[in-house]
Amino acid sequence: MPLHIRLLGSPQITRDGSPAPNFISNKVPALLAYLAVTRRAHSRDKLAALLWGEMTDADAKNNLRQALTNLRKIAEDELTISRDSIEFTGEVFLDSTQFDSTLRLASSLDPEVASVILTDSLALYRGDFLEGFHVRDAPDFEDWALTERARLRELALGALHTLTQFHASRGQFTEAIAYASHLLAFDPWREEAHRQLMLLQARTGQISAALAQYETCKKILEKELGVEPSLETTALYERIRSARQAARHNIPPSSTAFVGRESELENLRQRLADPACRLVTLTGLGGAGKTRLAQETARVCADMFINGAWMVQLAAVDADGLVPAIGDVFDFPFTKGDAKKQLLNYLRQKELLLVMDNFEHLLDSSTLVTEILEAAQDVKILVTSRERLDLHGEWVVELPGLGIGSSEADQLFVQSAKRARAESQVGEKDQSAVSDICRLVGGLPLGIEIAAAWIRSMTVESIRDEIQLATRQFGIRDRNTAKSREAEHWSNSFG
Repeated sequence: MPLHIRLLGSPQITRDGSPAPNFISNKVPALLAYLAVTRRAHSRDKLAALLWGEMTDADAKNNLRQALTNLRKIAEDELTISRDSIEFTGEVFLDSTQFDSTLRLASSLDPEVASVILTDSLALYRGDFLEGFHVRDAPDFEDWALTERARLRELALGALHTLTQFHASRGQFTEAIAYASHLLAFDPWREEAHRQLMLLQARTGQISAALAQYETCKKILEKELGVEPSLETTALYERIRSARQAARHNIPPSSTAFVGRESELENLRQRLADPACRLVTLTGLGGAGKTRLAQETARVCADMFINGAWMVQLAAVDADGLVPAIGDVFDFPFTKGDAKKQLLNYLRQKELLLVMDNFEHLLDSSTLVTEILEAAQDVKILVTSRERLDLHGEWVVELPGLGIGSSEADQLFVQSAKRARAESQVGEKDQSAVSDICRLVGGLPLGIEIAAAWIRSMTVESIRDEIQLATRQFGIRDRNTAKSREAEHWSNSFG
């Protein structure tokens, strides 16, 4: 079984699970560590000077011979010793080398794969290189150990930073907070990490914790470095403090259950958590459920933004009323002058999600969306529209009908039927007819809900037959074309 050498944290040297025999001094494991880490041939003179440089050459070489005799008890098979040089050539598990190599590998991989490797690698980092281990009268060795310690520590800090960013970019804020806190435990003077943790806390509704983190940062910087937090950190603190008493969103409570769009909701949440994504357009036919999905997205994402998530309804708004409609959402007090400029200046100071619902009739005014994103770097926009905006940086998410024959579509029909007529019973005998209805309306949620409302006066089979009769008016034999035409028919009928 290979030799195991752990140098991250307090040194541990074992073989076959048993600890190494007692060494005559700390210089013996120090010699082993140096040889195992460097893995190249070193002259006896160099090694003697490295660890016994304060002695005469004769005494230093004599101590080196004694150390080698002691070292052979645990690592004789791994050492190649000649008259002039010594080299570590055998098989060994060395945690610092493993840590170094896997972190370098991760830097060239896909972020998803790299995150797993980084997480596993950090488990090796029990502490700093040779933590708590000292060798007397060996300044050259101590200098080497200090350099190695600083290098490996920076790799660990970089891995923690990368994992914090990775989880934050996917909206996994609990994990991101844990890694940011771990990073600060290693390096409490890193102001960027304090800001990162403040943001993560604020984005999960932990406003008091975020403000307290600023005070912690301020005390550490003042005590250890004699400086104040940077303007960037202080500005973040002021932004979080000003948002403390403000409302988080304007999304009204829903009177119905959210059914069948859980995967789409999670997809949107992850996209909006990604720093690279600032504009998402949710497209689909009328009745596909774009508004409802946007509302739920705003609700679950509100805590991802310091100033929350805000929805502006645009169905009845014309181009001239677009700027005032957005301002009204925030109760913004427009004054005389350029209203758009006033709105952009207001949003410039905010970090929020702006949901612009039913934008399809305002496509000629889409330049305002670009202007908002350019002026307000911390604002993200979610648009619902029957058509994409065709703007630079736009991420398009197409929302189809609910899956034909899916449990979600059938569940929506059953729930809608119960709302329309509480005593209605849709049983297993109606399952086939329910599935037919969902298919006939193209899986459009609004079509399903309207069809289910007919339960007040019709049976499920009668509802299906009525819809089938209506769709036959198209007279289309091709199955794919019929599906498309039916969807358009229900879209136009239901708005």
